[in-house]
Amino acid sequence: MKNKFADQAPFAPKEKTARPITKRWWFYVLIAVVVIAAINAITGGKKNDKINWDNVELHQRLPVPPSNKGSLYTNTAEELSVHIDKVSDDRYTAYLSECIAKGFTVDADKGTSDYSAYDAEGYFLSLSHIGERLSISLEAPMAINSISWPASALGQQVPAPKSNMGKFNYEYENHFSVYIGDTSKAAFDQYVTDCAAAGFHANYDKGDTYYRADNAAGSHISLTYKGNNVMLVELEAPKGTSGTAPDSEPVTPTPDESDKSDQQENTSGLRSDFKAAMDSYEAFVDEYVAFMEKYNNNPSDIGLIADYASYMRKYADFAKKFEQWENEDLNDDELAYYIEVQTRVNQKLLDVTYN
Repeated sequence: MKNKFADQAPFAPKEKTARPITKRWWFYVLIAVVVIAAINAITGGKKNDKINWDNVELHQRLPVPPSNKGSLYTNTAEELSVHIDKVSDDRYTAYLSECIAKGFTVDADKGTSDYSAYDAEGYFLSLSHIGERLSISLEAPMAINSISWPASALGQQVPAPKSNMGKFNYEYENHFSVYIGDTSKAAFDQYVTDCAAAGFHANYDKGDTYYRADNAAGSHISLTYKGNNVMLVELEAPKGTSGTAPDSEPVTPTPDESDKSDQQENTSGLRSDFKAAMDSYEAFVDEYVAFMEKYNNNPSDIGLIADYASYMRKYADFAKKFEQWENEDLNDDELAYYIEVQTRVNQKLLDVTYN
C-alpha cells in the first residue's frame, strides 16, 4: 500500500521556469538505480533481529506485533517502519483486527494482503503481509498551517479551495504543489467540479480519489484526495510560460530563431550545472554505500544515527543540484559523462549489496 504522503518534497526548491526534474527521463534512471539497490540491501540485510517493542517510539499507538523477530528500519516520534518475520496468515488477520480495534478505521483501504487507514488523531497506518513477513508503517499527522493561495497567473486559473489550511511542497511561478487540509471527500468532489467548470476538462482522467486534466492554455492540474480530510493540488503551466493565458495566436519562430535555440540547447562540453549535479549524485551514492557497509557490519551501532543524518544531507544536496540543472537534454559529452558516472555507481551498489 502506497504511503499517502510519500510524494512530499524533502526540500523547498528555488523559483525557476525550467521543467521540473521529475519530468526528465534520466532522473528516473538515477533514482531507480538507488531504489533498486536499497531494496536489495534491505531484503538481503540482517534478519531475525529481536525487536523490543517497548523501545519503539510509537509503540503505544499500535498493538504489539505477533512476533519479535524482524528488522527495525525507522524509529522516530514521527515515523515507524518495521518488518516482522514469522507471521502466518492467521496471525496477520488477528493483528489486523487488533489495529482496527485500536481505531485505525478512517478512510480505510483493505486489500487481500494489505491494509491502510488513519485513526481519529490523524496517524496513518499501512500494513502489508507477503509470505510470512509483515511490514508495518506508521506516520504521525501532517503539520498544516494557514496558507495563502498562489497569487501568480497560474494560481488564478483555478478557484482557491474553501479551506486555507495546508502545507506547500513547493511553489514556483510556473508550477506548485500544495496539501490542503480540512477538506472532506465531498468537498474534494466539489472542488473537482469547480476546477472542471474553470476550464480544466481537456484530456481528463478521473477516478474516485483523483482528477487530472488540462485547460485550453495548456496548463495541467492534478487533484488527489489523500484521505483524512487532506487533498493534494498540483498545477503546472505549459513549458516556457508562467501560466498566463495567451492573448493571441502563438508566434512561430523563424528558421534562424529555431536553429539558434537548438544550438543553445545542444552546446558541447560539460555544462557546470550538469557536472555539479552528477558529482553530487555520485557523492550521494558514496554516502549510501558507506552507511550500508557500517550497517551490515554492526546494525546496532549508535553512530548510524549521525551517519544517517549525513546521508540525508547528501540527498538534499544531490536533489538541489539537480533542481539547479536547467536543461532537460544531454549533449554528447554530457551523455558520455553520465554513462561514466553511472558505471561507477552501478559497481559500487553491486559491491555493497552482494558483499
